[in-house]
Amino acid sequence: MSWVLWLNDLPLWTAALVIIGGTIAPSIIGTAVSGLFFGEQVLSLNNVVGGFKYMFVAGIYAGFLGFLLLGVYNRYDKVRAAIIDEVNELTTLDRLAIAFPAATTATLRNGVKQYAQDVVTVEWPQLRDRNADPIAMTAFDTLERVYAAVEPTTRKQQVVIKQSRRILSAIRDKRGMRVLRSFGALQVLLWVVTGIGTAVGIVLPWALGSPNVNATMLMSILATLLMASIVLVILKLSYPFSGSSGLLPAPYTAFIAEVSARGG
Repeated sequence: MSWVLWLNDLPLWTAALVIIGGTIAPSIIGTAVSGLFFGEQVLSLNNVVGGFKYMFVAGIYAGFLGFLLLGVYNRYDKVRAAIIDEVNELTTLDRLAIAFPAATTATLRNGVKQYAQDVVTVEWPQLRDRNADPIAMTAFDTLERVYAAVEPTTRKQQVVIKQSRRILSAIRDKRGMRVLRSFGALQVLLWVVTGIGTAVGIVLPWALGSPNVNATMLMSILATLLMASIVLVILKLSYPFSGSSGLLPAPYTAFIAEVSARGG
């Protein structure tokens, strides 16, 4: 798995060069060597049987890649949506705090703002480095203690504090999702199968041939380019916070700026 993490941490264009170039190169070399060693006439005889086998394997591999791509994109999209939802919930907590006396309102709003700042300055670097603790939630625990210390004195305040605690529970769940997805959306076994499938997709065409050498080479290059490009997208979406294209804490930063602008 270390090679997957290394590739993911590379800048996007560098990772594209390594993955796409690193797969196209053996595809070209293998196709050229097999053509020189066996001859195009001999290889073309394999097309009748080998071509059907290649189509079968290609269909399975294409379906597998499609499954992975859809799965990682759905998880990536859910993480993005959860980030926006969490910031909206923080905004709601900030608005609900006005139901309490001025001193309590200031305490609650400062607690919400401090939590957002901790997410940006402390937690986000941990998410990028994939070492956030899914259990220890110091910043969130501090925010919960702030709300636990509030004693509502009116019916309105009781309703507000009850609603605020429900929102805090939802924020806890979304924070847990962020941390979980930072470790990667795919299991190790799926990456192993992806690597094997890509290798098979590159090697199998070496046993096939055509009298037109340029056509054989072009088809190998295009097929490998397509496979490698999809694998690159899957890789980048699998780690939504890591790498140069990782998600940024912009919604939290905007929330902090809004609160700070009004003197909160």
